[in-house]
Amino acid sequence: MDIHYVKKDIGTHFEKIPTTYRQIFRYQFSVTGVSKNEIIRLRYNGQLTDRDLEITKFLFNHTFATAEQIGLYLDGVGEKIRHRLEELVKKRVLNSFILAEYDEKMNPKDALVIYCLDFGGKYLLSNYGGEDTSDWYSTVNMKGSDLVARDLIATQFYVNLHKSSGKNLRNFKANPQMKVANKHVSPLFEFALDVNFSRKYLIGEVVLDGDEALSFRDQILKLEGLLTTNAWRKYFVDVEEPPLLVLVAENDLVARNAAAVINRATEIDHRRILLTTIDRMETLFYEKGAFLVYDPQTNKLKNAIVNAFKPD
Repeated sequence: MDIHYVKKDIGTHFEKIPTTYRQIFRYQFSVTGVSKNEIIRLRYNGQLTDRDLEITKFLFNHTFATAEQIGLYLDGVGEKIRHRLEELVKKRVLNSFILAEYDEKMNPKDALVIYCLDFGGKYLLSNYGGEDTSDWYSTVNMKGSDLVARDLIATQFYVNLHKSSGKNLRNFKANPQMKVANKHVSPLFEFALDVNFSRKYLIGEVVLDGDEALSFRDQILKLEGLLTTNAWRKYFVDVEEPPLLVLVAENDLVARNAAAVINRATEIDHRRILLTTIDRMETLFYEKGAFLVYDPQTNKLKNAIVNAFKPD
């Protein structure tokens, strides 16, 4: 029987990941599978390096990433880091998985390997990384393939944002937890940019083909409560204006449709929405065409130059 799985040649088009695939992890998560004392000893002896610690922090903050994404974040080299990642998996600092049609153990060479944190990484960060890992559990890594795809798109957005904005980028956080009028609101990501001695906050969502009518509409109605009332002030205390909304869409048509939904169904100002796509966000963020704005008069998108993303 042929078993279908996600292959490396998917590139950064994670929206193509089938929604019914399952995670097949390299190792079962187990608190007894790795010794905290051993991880501390490896770090103390220098066998776990500063670079390893940086990789571990990256996955703690972004949940999932490919070797290509981790390499690009660290030094722009992409997959050359794969060998070291595999060593960290063997030490149980990290774990990895592939996405496949059936839950059967297999490891084809052309499969897309996705990395995540394991208990060894939690121990490493709690002792040396300055991170509060008390709320981290292995179940953080267990998600349906549709949610894995969205997280990978968010990770790709971050990698390209980091490349574009450099030191101007502050406080990127995946899946921040907020509350508005007793409703839980969790954008896919939030971040801040330091621009001309002032700070701007942005929150982001991913919109894929078919989302615009149902799940996206429900989420955007929750975000409306955050963005159009004073609820945002509880979470963005050092600024005097609400965050901008960034939408990462599957393509231009989906972006246009999502913007139209926001315009019709909410009081969110269209001038405070930035749209990009999975292809467009590969461009440096401050260049023309990386982002679009929506014109409600014509129901069309226009190219925008967003200088806020340009590093000082």
